[in-house]
Amino acid sequence: MSRIKVFILNSNDTNIESDSLLSWYDSQDPNGFVFEPSLEGILRQSKDLDISIDIDKANYEELPSKTDSNLVILLNENSMISSKYLLNVVSLNNMYPDFSILCGNIENHYTGVRDDFFIKKISPYYHSYNVFPSEGVVLSDVSKDISNLPPSYNISLNGLIYNKLGGVCPLRTSRGNILDNRQFVSKASKLGDVIHSKNLGVKNIFSEKDLSMSSVAKYFYGLGYLASISIKSSDAPVYEHIWKQFVETPESLDHRILGRLTFEKEIPEGQHKLYGQKMAMIKCSYQCGLFEGLSGLEIL
Repeated sequence: MSRIKVFILNSNDTNIESDSLLSWYDSQDPNGFVFEPSLEGILRQSKDLDISIDIDKANYEELPSKTDSNLVILLNENSMISSKYLLNVVSLNNMYPDFSILCGNIENHYTGVRDDFFIKKISPYYHSYNVFPSEGVVLSDVSKDISNLPPSYNISLNGLIYNKLGGVCPLRTSRGNILDNRQFVSKASKLGDVIHSKNLGVKNIFSEKDLSMSSVAKYFYGLGYLASISIKSSDAPVYEHIWKQFVETPESLDHRILGRLTFEKEIPEGQHKLYGQKMAMIKCSYQCGLFEGLSGLEIL
């Protein structure tokens, strides 16, 4: 069995054509990193580095509970990795053998975005993950900062911790699965360091249809549900959080994305009404996810 197991994840939620991914091949971001499609990239890098890896394409819901590998890499099929991703993962694994998760920022590229101001404002945050360390800092341990923990995909995992936690699976709710299993990541962070590296950046590739309002509303429902998990894991009584979220700040202005969107000052003339309607929709989705996650009750 290979020391490194790679799962290329197909969530069944996106249908990016391979040509769309390949069109971004060798795209270079402002930091100078060159990116390539996850599957083709990890295969090429393993061959160039002469590193043996075992690759499986799998649905996120069907990942095994155990693996014989020391290192487990989970990459979304509709993503791109830097041209030195595998080299950096192996190097960090050797430097920090007791790590739990290796991760980097997750940013977005779109094959097309319709002319909608609200959607354009949402697009940088949609399924993204960003940690902003001090200038010049390449590595940081984010295991003690629950607000900066990564999602449970586009990451690398210590094989021992993967097995100890019984593998990764989606969070199951009455409204469907949430692919970002924050409970798994939170538990893993207590078993080893979560190392964030500037050199492990990943880019999501989305099409225009991935930014439909139904998809965006589902995403914000998931954010609310994930927030409830963070709240329930804290020391403060849950009722205090419910009071704050639903009575003191019902507009969810404490949420980093919703706050920015709420105070947007450059809405084009003629789009204020539509922008407000869509803001109301995602705020309700967020609050619905938060309440259902905290209470265990289904709204409507």
